Amino acid sequence: MTAISWTLVVASALLALCSVGLLAPLLLEARRERVRRADAALARRAASYAISGAAEEKPGNHVDDERFSRLAAKLHQAGIKATPVSWLTRLAIVALLAFSIAWVLLASLAAGIAAALAVTIALFAKLEAGAKSRTKRFESQLSDALPMMAENLRAGQAPARSLLTVAEYMDDPLREEFERAAREMGYGVPFSQAMDDMFKRVPCEDLRLLNGVVAINAESGGDLSDLLDSIAETMQMRARMRAHVSSITASGRLSAAIVAALPLLIVVGLWLTSPGYLAPMFESGFVGYAILAVVAVMDVLGFLVIKSMFKIDID
Repeated sequence: MTAISWTLVVASALLALCSVGLLAPLLLEARRERVRRADAALARRAASYAISGAAEEKPGNHVDDERFSRLAAKLHQAGIKATPVSWLTRLAIVALLAFSIAWVLLASLAAGIAAALAVTIALFAKLEAGAKSRTKRFESQLSDALPMMAENLRAGQAPARSLLTVAEYMDDPLREEFERAAREMGYGVPFSQAMDDMFKRVPCEDLRLLNGVVAINAESGGDLSDLLDSIAETMQMRARMRAHVSSITASGRLSAAIVAALPLLIVVGLWLTSPGYLAPMFESGFVGYAILAVVAVMDVLGFLVIKSMFKIDID
């Protein structure tokens, strides 16, 4: 690399750092404003419940009725403490840095664009994986928390206090969600509505089942503690069934991954050991790239077909 190239790399890194430094105060203030709006929304909903027994449904009154609501929900599911604007700003800075480095190192605008796209896709994939992982952790904790909550209710605790007691002995994400639900109930939100709001933040099937039981109990009455014990037992049985299904389909899922990765590994191996062997594929113009596109599509389709064969839905 020449001195000019290194200068461009350092300048790009300094530009990204300066951007972070300039935007940090603005992002922090946006975070504080979002918290203030959330508290104000909870107070309005509590007042609405106290007056009419029903929550307001006007656009903009609910915390989730904001711009980038889907991304905000996904960030919360992944446990990322950031607003959509701040997360997208960080994404843009990282993508710009990747674009600059690839452009300078490879002296190609296409390489820079490809690097920026790869970083963007990787960060969105990481966000999705983090959301799924956090939801699974919550689901595994829920079956252990319900018996504790049932015992607290039998001891005479109110639902809100029972949630806080359970949260003291649990780790995140269940602790965070239970504390938030208890805080909502402290504002006057009914137990069933607080659980529905929790499901919007953590959309898992076990919580949907629990919400249905809580809603029916709120209308018909009965001993909620016994119902929670029954739901916990059902959740534990479902968890054991999921583990059993996962174990018997592990070989099939591994086969799908191998089938999908094998063509790419072969191409990379040939490119490293015998670059001239694949050169005609890339030098033949449209035909070579069309063949590569067809191979990629068939590879992805084969992976999806094999994966669908071993996908068993027990929910």
